Amino acid sequence: MANMNDNTTKVYYALDEQMVACHDKDDVQSRRQAEEIAHDLIKNADLPLLIRCRALCVLGCSDEGDYVHHAEQSVYFAKLGLAATQEKGGDDTDGKRILRGCEKGLAAAKVAKAVADAKAATTASTESAEVQAEQDNEQDGEEDEEDNEDDDDEQVVVIRDATYEDEEDVDDDGEEELVWHAGWDEERKAEAWAKHDRLEAAAAAAAAGEGDATAASAPQTRGEKAEEAD
Repeated sequence: MANMNDNTTKVYYALDEQMVACHDKDDVQSRRQAEEIAHDLIKNADLPLLIRCRALCVLGCSDEGDYVHHAEQSVYFAKLGLAATQEKGGDDTDGKRILRGCEKGLAAAKVAKAVADAKAATTASTESAEVQAEQDNEQDGEEDEEDNEDDDDEQVVVIRDATYEDEEDVDDDGEEELVWHAGWDEERKAEAWAKHDRLEAAAAAAAAGEGDATAASAPQTRGEKAEEAD
């Protein structure tokens, strides 16, 4: 049983050495390997405190979502290890050094978390502003389209020098304003042109001194000409 415990401890320290070596390398693959070893190590309840602290420090330096928690745990176990050494009256130099390293790792993890949170908040705010701007642009586009539809729906034709007495059709300049809606069918357009031609004929007759012109004396309208042609 004692030999098995000794072998287990040797395995732990061998993995610890491999983990630290991988973590010290400046490449993503090695750091990922170090983190995998750290995860495997901390699963063992009988793991020596020194190795547990280092494994938690490695995870505290990672970009995993719970890296701050791992860093906090490394400080906790470093304090336990230091206290145990001091109670036995042993040399606490290494324990204090390990604790300082864990505390620095925790501080760095908290800074990294604050930066990541601020970046995420900025990104979310920017995306929200972009979405709002896009919605505003879409709304403005819809309003412009509605305005254009309104403009297309009503076209004003001014007939100059009107001499008839229909006040509703005469503006302040004595000119008739014929309102033409884009949605009108051909029959309504023909009626509008017919009124136009009758008024023109009346005005021409009055100007020539031919007396009061009526709608009956007006020449054929465009609509009537079109009907004859059909």
